[in-house]
Amino acid sequence: MNEIPSWYFWIATILTVYQGVRGFVLQKKFADFQNSTGTSPNWAKAEMFWIRSLADGLFYLASTAAGFLSLFLAYRILNGIPSIDEIETGTSILTVFLLSFGFLGATGQRPHLVQEGKFPWSK
Repeated sequence: MNEIPSWYFWIATILTVYQGVRGFVLQKKFADFQNSTGTSPNWAKAEMFWIRSLADGLFYLASTAAGFLSLFLAYRILNGIPSIDEIETGTSILTVFLLSFGFLGATGQRPHLVQEGKFPWSK
């Protein structure tokens, strides 16, 4: 972990904080909309903050951080292989998983897919 380049760390940190705030705001706006239209139980302001908005903000934050870490680990694995011809099956599977997990997390798409119960390979 101490070998993460500082530029990558700062880009990941800024985008992770952004995604966390984005998740918080999206859930806050959605909860306000549901309260105003009466499509959900009438939530108190504190309940919307603690139960809905903060939880989504932390979920987006953790998903994005895990995505950037996965991308870095995939880079380290690929960088450590002397030749692409020598890659083993388990290493290639792990690398594909880390890249998929990383791109979905770093772009902020993984929380949406998890909440919808969908995965890229399912219909």
